[in-house]
Amino acid sequence: MWREKIRRWLWLFSILWLGVAAFVVVYDLWSDSDWPRWLMRIYFWLTIMLSAVAFACYGWDKRQARLGYRRISERTLHRLSIFGGWPGAVLGQQTFRHKTAKTSFRLKHSLILAAHLFVILWGLKNFLVSFLV
Repeated sequence: MWREKIRRWLWLFSILWLGVAAFVVVYDLWSDSDWPRWLMRIYFWLTIMLSAVAFACYGWDKRQARLGYRRISERTLHRLSIFGGWPGAVLGQQTFRHKTAKTSFRLKHSLILAAHLFVILWGLKNFLVSFLV
C-alpha cells in the first residue's frame, strides 16, 4: 500500500518537474530576462532532453529483456539520471514497471533523486533570495 503511494507521488513530482522545466525552457527562449541564471538554464535544458532519452531507454530495455536480447546497462541508466534525466527515469520505471524490484538499483536511484532534490532546493533558495533582495 505505502509503496503504491510513493510511486504515485514520485510519478506526480516527475510530471510536475518536467512541466516546470518545460515552462522555464519556453520562457528562456522568448524572454530577455536574466532569470534563471545560466547554470539553472543548463540544468533545465538537460532535464528536458535527458528525460526523453531516459524514458525511451527504460522502455527499450524492458522490451529487450522480454525478448531476451542485449540490454542497456544499469550504469547507463544511472548516468542518464545523474546528468538530469531523473524525471524520465522515474516515469519510465513506473510506466514500464522496469527495475522496480531490484533493491540495489532502487537504492542507487533513490540517492540520485535525493541529490537532484538538493540541487532543486538550492536553486529555489537562491532564486528566492535574489528575488526578495
